[in-house]
Amino acid sequence: MALNIETKRIGELPAITGIANDDMIIVELAGGGSKKMTYATLLQILTDAIVGGGSTVLTADDIVTVMTDDNELIPSAKLLYDLNVALAPMIREQRCINEGMDGIEWGLDELMALVRTGHYEKFAIGDHIVDGSIHWRIHAKKPFPKWAFDGTTGEAPNHILLIPDEALATHRYNSSNTNSGGYAASEMPAYLENNILPTLSSGLRAYITETQIYENNKGAWAAVKRKMRIPTIIECTGNQGWADQYSGGICSQLPLMRAARHRIKSYWYWCLDPVASNTTNFCHISHGGGSNYNGASHTNGSVRPEIVLS
Repeated sequence: MALNIETKRIGELPAITGIANDDMIIVELAGGGSKKMTYATLLQILTDAIVGGGSTVLTADDIVTVMTDDNELIPSAKLLYDLNVALAPMIREQRCINEGMDGIEWGLDELMALVRTGHYEKFAIGDHIVDGSIHWRIHAKKPFPKWAFDGTTGEAPNHILLIPDEALATHRYNSSNTNSGGYAASEMPAYLENNILPTLSSGLRAYITETQIYENNKGAWAAVKRKMRIPTIIECTGNQGWADQYSGGICSQLPLMRAARHRIKSYWYWCLDPVASNTTNFCHISHGGGSNYNGASHTNGSVRPEIVLS
């Protein structure tokens, strides 16, 4: 990165303490000439250069000097400080995924204002909101295609997927040990809709959006739209485990589930998939974090559902 840092005494530097993101600046280019842009655009260019991104304005290698619209040099310390602030969510996200760290807490409306305007760079997978006493943690940013929302192709609406840290209840799949018909034919969808969803605050429910996947219905799959559902075994572990090829139509693990601390809990919790090798069991995530199974009538299985906010 060819960013020019001039050697001057502190007293010789102009005071640029009040520069804001929407202030216009001039960037002198290595190949000659200059470009005018907002300070926020410059920070995004530098962030893209470090973490990878799609800036088409110019690259960090093009930059020689940065000055204000009034031809005053911007002190390098100011630029480096603001760049560090811009990179903080990315660094926090990597630590949440790779180290199992907890992210920061957001106010619901503040977070959703960022989501709806597509400012995913401002928050991290691993950050959370608190609804009542429940910590709803961001497990993925914009994970689903547009098809999941309206059945068509194209650009998906801005959205995030959240799963609680805590188990919200314990409940059986069926009154007897049968997995016939899989998830759709079980008690679980109605239980979530009628007993769990109403316990969320009205503010949170206002952002919850129906989405669909191909649910595993024991040797078949069908797309059903739901506001709340159990995560699939593949979303949790990255493989189909004891399920079959119809494992939810989901082909990848949720980013935060790669962190053992965010996947492994002090309780075992149900997954959406019926076990392929018998007619009695559903999959769950064990205390060790791997794929396991239990009888459909087991009443101590924890319910740790997922929701999509948009």
